[in-house]
Amino acid sequence: MFYLLAGEKAEVERATDMHGFKLKAITEHHIILEVKNFENKNLYEISLFNPRLRGFWRREYIFSKDKREAASFAQQFKENYHIDIKKASKIDGYRVEAVEKDRIILTRQA
Repeated sequence: MFYLLAGEKAEVERATDMHGFKLKAITEHHIILEVKNFENKNLYEISLFNPRLRGFWRREYIFSKDKREAASFAQQFKENYHIDIKKASKIDGYRVEAVEKDRIILTRQA
């Protein structure tokens, strides 16, 4: 959501994905993302911090059977970033309600 002052112009583009996952549907209570998680793995969040900028840089979300496998994937970022790995409980402030083989269900706040 964003606000514009009277007379301001802006271009708006409809979002089609969220962190690389295809946006399937938005309902009153849920956001549903289309995924390919055939092995029914857990969703992990990798936070990347840039020590030179002294702050958060970005997040990556991956499917992994455990934290060790997620850490192995995160090694590619270790040269330039400090990394933090945890099981994803939220994506962009929306609580992860379910991770299934074909979708992720996020709960929208009322």
